[in-house]
Amino acid sequence: MRVGNGLGIERTTRLLSGSIWNELSQLVESHRNHVSAAIAYVGTQGNKTLPLGRGSSIVVNASRRAVAAGSTDPNTLLAWFKDGVMVYSHPKLHAKVVLFEPEKQEPFAVVGSGNASGASATLWSEAALMTDSADSVEEVRGYLVSVKSDATRLSRTDLEELAKIYGTERNDSGVDDANEDEDPELNESTEVQAERVFQLFPALMFEGDDVSAEADHVAEELAAEHGAATDNSEQPGERFLYTFHNELFDGQSAHLAEGMHVAPVMVTRKGRRRTDSEVHPPARVIHRIIDRDVSPQRVYYFVLGRKSIHEPLLKDLRDVMDDLGVTLDHQAGYTRPQVLRAILSLWPDLTHLTTHRST
Repeated sequence: MRVGNGLGIERTTRLLSGSIWNELSQLVESHRNHVSAAIAYVGTQGNKTLPLGRGSSIVVNASRRAVAAGSTDPNTLLAWFKDGVMVYSHPKLHAKVVLFEPEKQEPFAVVGSGNASGASATLWSEAALMTDSADSVEEVRGYLVSVKSDATRLSRTDLEELAKIYGTERNDSGVDDANEDEDPELNESTEVQAERVFQLFPALMFEGDDVSAEADHVAEELAAEHGAATDNSEQPGERFLYTFHNELFDGQSAHLAEGMHVAPVMVTRKGRRRTDSEVHPPARVIHRIIDRDVSPQRVYYFVLGRKSIHEPLLKDLRDVMDDLGVTLDHQAGYTRPQVLRAILSLWPDLTHLTTHRST
């Protein structure tokens, strides 16, 4: 039975039109911690139009040109950031997509025309399709994974710097957010951006071969999309993708959200660790699915990283932590830049990994 997604009981797809944010804002508020979105331009008070909370994520076009033109307000992004939302920027984004994944009901998605802005909410006539069709929801999920993988996650410092140039090249028409869809020129660098590590779990993990057929299929699709190996055949510097579920992860209560990094410490199935236990290179969580067909339900995580020529052991990890006077906790998500840099130093060839602060 479909409850709480605005579709009713019989329908799988429905058109919203006119003042679509009247309904969408209420839906987001109801599921504020379980939303993934890609909305190109975000205006002043966009965080009220789209009231996201901790655990949710959003991709926007926060290129310097879009911000200077007044198309995206970095102060709104900063408000989300302070609420625990993961904020990404993609300089070519023009989509308006929202995915809802509540814990106790089926996921659903909304794809439409509206930006998260005052103009969209009060001025423009918008339209959007809402659906809980399994195939369509999976396509939306795949799109969002792809967009996030190509986007840059923004830090507080990034957002504060963008706020300094907000609206400095605005073409003032007297209408709030009137520039939101003007498609600013995109002359930003196309070079691969550094991958920022905001939170890193040195999690105890053990090998498992009982991954479901669905998870295997998702892993194959993600690996193909990102040009990654799944069979340990990758060479140093090449991408790898591996899959694990919460029963293989010592710390079942921990919630690994998209964007977090994991440096798996491989142990025996009984959880025994040795000083020569291998520590795998840090990899970013790019996707997760919930298998509701088993009891208790399982959460599968898909992480993407790069092969290193270095193969540090648990004793090496303990040594760098001891040097800082920090006790190693395998269920902790480390965020202090000093600790992150110390852990990353175990793989000096992975120069694409960097912390969110330079000091």
